[in-house]
Amino acid sequence: MRGFASTLIPLMSLSLLAACNGGRTGPEAVDPAPRAESALLVGAAKRSVVPTAEQIAGEEESRLGVASTVQNFHLGGFGIGPLQNFPDPINADLTVPAGAPVHVNAQGEEERTWIRALWLSDTDSGTDVLLLALDAVGAGNIIQNELKAAVSAATGIDPTHIVFGQTHTHAGADLQGLWGGVPRSWVADLYVAAADAAVEAQLLARPATLDYQRSELPDFNNYRRPRVFRDAEADTTASILRARDAASGELIGSLLQYNAHPTSVGTGEDPRVPHPDYPLGAMDYLEREGGVALFFNGPIADASARGGDCEGDVYVRVRCRGEDLAAAASLAEARPISGALTLRTATAYLPVTNPVFLAAAGIGGFNRYYDFTELPLGDLPGVGPLTQNLPQLAPYAVTPVTRLSFGEDLEIVTLPGEATNTFGEYVQSLAGGRDVMLFGLTQNSFGYILPEEEFSYLNPTGDDGFVLPFTGYEEFVSLGPLTAPLLRVQAYAPLFDAPPEAFAPPALLACYDESVAERCILEDIPAQLDYIQRGYHRQCVDNFGADNPVCALIDPG
Repeated sequence: MRGFASTLIPLMSLSLLAACNGGRTGPEAVDPAPRAESALLVGAAKRSVVPTAEQIAGEEESRLGVASTVQNFHLGGFGIGPLQNFPDPINADLTVPAGAPVHVNAQGEEERTWIRALWLSDTDSGTDVLLLALDAVGAGNIIQNELKAAVSAATGIDPTHIVFGQTHTHAGADLQGLWGGVPRSWVADLYVAAADAAVEAQLLARPATLDYQRSELPDFNNYRRPRVFRDAEADTTASILRARDAASGELIGSLLQYNAHPTSVGTGEDPRVPHPDYPLGAMDYLEREGGVALFFNGPIADASARGGDCEGDVYVRVRCRGEDLAAAASLAEARPISGALTLRTATAYLPVTNPVFLAAAGIGGFNRYYDFTELPLGDLPGVGPLTQNLPQLAPYAVTPVTRLSFGEDLEIVTLPGEATNTFGEYVQSLAGGRDVMLFGLTQNSFGYILPEEEFSYLNPTGDDGFVLPFTGYEEFVSLGPLTAPLLRVQAYAPLFDAPPEAFAPPALLACYDESVAERCILEDIPAQLDYIQRGYHRQCVDNFGADNPVCALIDPG
């Protein structure tokens, strides 16, 4: 049996579990109620998703129904590669694909990529949920939907109760099609591995208690957006949710959430290798205490990673960074979580207005990873088999957004992309002061989510020189400026039954409500102009010297 699919539990176990106890799903919202500690069942498992040597070498796949291509195993996050919808030789590798299945460290250990599962079932509220975390840069909605369907078929869990996120490692499989994609055989293996891990998590479930730790760890991330406002910072919150055996106290599973891009294992490694980046060190540290650990990033649009006090190559340093992060997060005081588990889901419809994405969709660059049309073309006679090769015109995205509540104790809310700290603060504000874990790139991976007042197709740093346009990177990799306001209107405020004014961006509310912590958007505009002028002055001084009279004229000071 090929690759990581060889770890399957016998199919008899799958069907028996689905028939007996896998189908317990709760309503969309259930009022929390007092309950005994033993009302919560928790199980956890993980499966390796290391590609095979054949998948790394590249596998022949059909394209356009008439020709073929060699599909290599591409890693996400660096460069670009939207031509995989075409046959060879048009489908050229624009970025270097992976050259080996796994990194073997100096101790002879394989540093594998994983899919990890945590299943929680609350017998009081009637709600169960499966959390899945994959070492990948992201996953398109086709991957999301097909994986959930495979897991649901194996376990009986309602697909809306499956919460699937990616760690966003830039050395992970490209499941978005932006960087060249991966072989279809590996995607099929991934579905099997996810279902296998989910089934084992259910089989191993036992009565459990939960505890939660929260701390501020600014030593492990940096603010990475243009600093228009000098006090802008990344979200430094680290959260750990642990599940323990109700009788013995033994760890069953852990959830670590932190906000920093895993980008250190980049394109300079020879060969390029699938790798989890710093989340691997963090998960290994937590698993040494017991159980299976899952990592979810959060609002990372403006957060790069740093920290870790070790000497060595990049693999040593990122493992050290993850271990130090997990160790620091584990020092926080733990408090019990005893509220009943409930789940709510909202659906958002997001038009794709980014001209770069429109062009990529038009040439089929997202095919096999994203469906940006969701039209019933597959039902038309003779058309169905060809839909994966057709251009995607007038695209829009459909995404679920999920809220998990543990009574009044804790909220978990998903972000279908990479959000800024300010957008994350908006979501957190809806929770009325309760602790919130934000799971970024979860339930979908639709690029950057930038608040209305921060969205600009100009990069005010002037990094591209003195000529326009200064294309902002995060804006360049987003669906467009309508994403944040529509998510507010269609998803987050309804999920929290928020009043109508919650639909408005905080920067607009701040113009007439002094109690709002955000700046009024009317302050943002001159601040951005001031920032651009300061950037021009800085570049002038760098190029012509501080005593240049022209530089003095454009000095805003």
